[in-house]
Amino acid sequence: MIIALLITLIFFSILTAFDISFINVNYIEKIYLKEIEENNKKKVAKFLERLIRYKITSNILNLILIAMYFKIVNFNIGIFFGFSLEFFAISVLILILFQTFIKAISKIDVYKTLIYTIDFIDVLMIVLFPLVFVVEYIYKWINNIVSNGEHKEEIDLTEEDIRNIINCANNTEVEKEEKEMIHSIFNFTDTTVKEIMTPRTSIIAYDVEEILDNVWDDIIEHEFSRIPLYNESIDNICGIMYTKDLLKCKNRNIKLKNLMKEMVYVPETVTLTYMLEFFRQKQQHMAIIIDEYGGTLGLITIEDLLEEIVGEIRDEYDIEEENFKSISKNVYELLGETLVEEINEKYNLDIEISEEYDTISGYIQYKLERVAIEDDKVINNDYIIQVLKVDNKKIEKVKLIIKR
Repeated sequence: MIIALLITLIFFSILTAFDISFINVNYIEKIYLKEIEENNKKKVAKFLERLIRYKITSNILNLILIAMYFKIVNFNIGIFFGFSLEFFAISVLILILFQTFIKAISKIDVYKTLIYTIDFIDVLMIVLFPLVFVVEYIYKWINNIVSNGEHKEEIDLTEEDIRNIINCANNTEVEKEEKEMIHSIFNFTDTTVKEIMTPRTSIIAYDVEEILDNVWDDIIEHEFSRIPLYNESIDNICGIMYTKDLLKCKNRNIKLKNLMKEMVYVPETVTLTYMLEFFRQKQQHMAIIIDEYGGTLGLITIEDLLEEIVGEIRDEYDIEEENFKSISKNVYELLGETLVEEINEKYNLDIEISEEYDTISGYIQYKLERVAIEDDKVINNDYIIQVLKVDNKKIEKVKLIIKR
């Protein structure tokens, strides 16, 4: 009887391991997209195509094996210990613990578990084919009645499922740029305007009382199509000026307020999805982001939103300046506005991430606890960051020296 019990538990462990595949169908589908061995790919494909049949076989075998287990334990081993409720409870507990242990092991590698157990289940499916066929027929018949004869294959994919499928697709199926674009679309909903805005210190704006002729050359130099206008302070941006209107203006001695149009404003917490719809409804391309105190925090344009999906968009007037420039071995020149996360990812560093800053210039100011000046350094066991250029208290360029 001990041998019969061991055989039953072995069969039960194989079946329990196989059942993990049903819980992880999405993961199995993801594995199928990978470049795996042809024989294994056929097994995975067969499993995905016959999910219902495998599930029915699994349920039937579970019932048979559980019945056999209690038959052996209670009617054979139980003779020596006596029949009691306590003995039955212990038998159930042992079975549950055994099943939990097998499931924990199987979850380590669901794919290999499926490959190792599916052949065994195929053999048992053939043995039980008459019973499996009848149960499957009844299932389909009931399902047909419930669905009124409509066979709709519903695909319920979560964001994580789609991300996994994209990550597992090889380069011939999905190009790198396409992968990045799909990931960007998902991130679009969760990203706030504050994360991608042009910061207050980088905004080019003019006082509404300024004479057009005084700023004409400066406007031409910057080549912006839209320029914010403020009243006395940049915290009081009151409108916007379209440079196309300058083409119609024959009098350069007028004040900029005569060319001013309405500006729109949004709080720093709105998402990019909301912002895109906001621009569409308002028929605007630029907005000022305000902080909780009503001051100017930054500026955002519709181009900024599009760049979050398709990458940087450059026109014929944009001068490309590299965020990362190699000077020599393990020595790099970076723009102050380069994100700390990008630096960590590119150079495999572990520069501290904080809500207090986003860019490398912010990190330097945070560490120095004062306004940075040229030649200031932040020294770490893995790297040295040196300030190369400061313009109007803003860190423009830094040098990164990696200690390797």
